[in-house]
Amino acid sequence: MRTGARATTPIRPRRPDTPATGSSRNAATGAGPVDVRTVTTTSQIGTYLRDRQTVGAISPPTANHMRGVLYTFADHCPKDPAKIRRRDVLRWLNTLGHLSAGTRRLYQARVHGFTDWLLRRGVIRRDPFLDVPAPKVPRSVHRAFEPAQVAALLDACVTPRDRVIVVLGLHAGLRRAELAALEVGDISLTARTVLVVAGKGGHSRLLPLSAEAATVVARYLAGAGLSTGPLLRSEAHPQRGIGPSTVSRVFSELAYRAGVKVRAWDTVGPHSLRHTAATGWYQSTGDVLAVRDLLGHVNLGTTARYVVGMDVERLRAAVDGRRYLDAA
Repeated sequence: MRTGARATTPIRPRRPDTPATGSSRNAATGAGPVDVRTVTTTSQIGTYLRDRQTVGAISPPTANHMRGVLYTFADHCPKDPAKIRRRDVLRWLNTLGHLSAGTRRLYQARVHGFTDWLLRRGVIRRDPFLDVPAPKVPRSVHRAFEPAQVAALLDACVTPRDRVIVVLGLHAGLRRAELAALEVGDISLTARTVLVVAGKGGHSRLLPLSAEAATVVARYLAGAGLSTGPLLRSEAHPQRGIGPSTVSRVFSELAYRAGVKVRAWDTVGPHSLRHTAATGWYQSTGDVLAVRDLLGHVNLGTTARYVVGMDVERLRAAVDGRRYLDAA
């Protein structure tokens, strides 16, 4: 160093998410400082998901799913979120053609929520989804298993765990994630109830358990010697529970053995048990509100998609009751 020269202090690198000088606060929303010069699309995705979880708007599993969807969108966008335009949205949407209309609609809603958040924070100035229509989802009749198919599924069960998955799906209408999250303590064989703690959206519900289902679960618990911990255990690691993907794999394997599933992506999966449960409940009671509560739906419109087309005989009675030709 030259004599008399001023010593300089090394500049400590700043984290990418740390705002630089000149950042401003969005007066309209009260959001924290946002520096459009330093943020990236991926960093904003992380901030967005943390904000949503902080206010209790989404659960951790939902956040994980949203992260995957948003990252696919980020792959087709500029690194600088301020430069996101309608053309980027259209380019990303063109990559989703292999998905169903319902899935595309869900993905689009996920990303639109993110860009709307960017807009309110002042990161972008124009809604990139402006004049971009959402996919239309055709109304469809969900397929429930016929009695013969249910019998084939039960015959195809190799282990007691297989049988518990099928029976709880049929009698309690549980989602695969709800099945995987069940603890032994969630089931009361005395009261014949099952407590669903990790329901969709973080909602919990207490369901009645049929005598048939209670008997199957009791035999399973006695045979496995379980009194606490996860209800459904890993075969490789008996002290550990299983995840939703394992529930899907186990059911797919026994569905192939039963002959009710013929190929991948044929819509036959553990959710088909839930549709079968809803069909039986509605045919027994005709009470769509009861079916809604049993399924754990918040929106009655969602339940309506499960029960549409189920009561064909009631509709047949209405049709056969009309006579027009006799009056001619």
